Amino acid sequence: IVIAKRFTKGLSDLSTKVMKLAPGHWDFSRTVKSGDEVELLDTVVADLTMRLRDTFGAMEEEIDARATELRKQSAQDRAILDTIEHGVLLFDSSGNITEANPAAERLLLAKSGNLKGKSAVAALPLRSHQRMLTIDHHPVERCLKHRQRFHQRPESHPCIVRDDGTLLPIVLVVSPLMEKTHCHGGIAVFQDVTEERQLDYMKSEFISLASHQLRTPLSSILWYIELLTDAKGVKMTSEQRS
Repeated sequence: IVIAKRFTKGLSDLSTKVMKLAPGHWDFSRTVKSGDEVELLDTVVADLTMRLRDTFGAMEEEIDARATELRKQSAQDRAILDTIEHGVLLFDSSGNITEANPAAERLLLAKSGNLKGKSAVAALPLRSHQRMLTIDHHPVERCLKHRQRFHQRPESHPCIVRDDGTLLPIVLVVSPLMEKTHCHGGIAVFQDVTEERQLDYMKSEFISLASHQLRTPLSSILWYIELLTDAKGVKMTSEQRS
């Protein structure tokens, strides 16, 4: 009985010390001096504890360095999103917005944070050539369905119909966020091209007006030439006729 108690007491003490081991608590002192297998086990556990402490210390340093790097990258990405003039919407695989930059909120006349959780299709009601795009033809829906990049060309004259009824001429690009064959969602980037669209309209108007103003005197000149060439009794030299 005495031998059994001595043996079990060493194991019990060893078990208590092992149970206390945890990250940040690697203190393990050798206390078993029985000269048997229990003391050997106590020595082995002490050695393993030192190795675990060194391994966890190196892992913690690596994790801290990686976390610092990720925080720095996140701050840079946020700064880019906050400063660019293009609207950026991130949406999940269900098409719901998970992130929107300030430019997107400003262009869509939305309050800060109000776009999160909203359907990207609903947030970007599009009109092209005087017709509203249906859900099936919306670039966001097509991006998620076909897992392909879609680009609304300027010649299709896409516009966002905003909540106040005004039209916002845009160029829109929607790309899926893929991990191998799995689609996690997508990103929609749109640019306000109101000035470009107005310049294009003014150019067309100028060309039309200039063409009209040039045709008017040319028509009169041609009419007078026809009168001269058809007039009887009027003799013209070859130079005049030319």
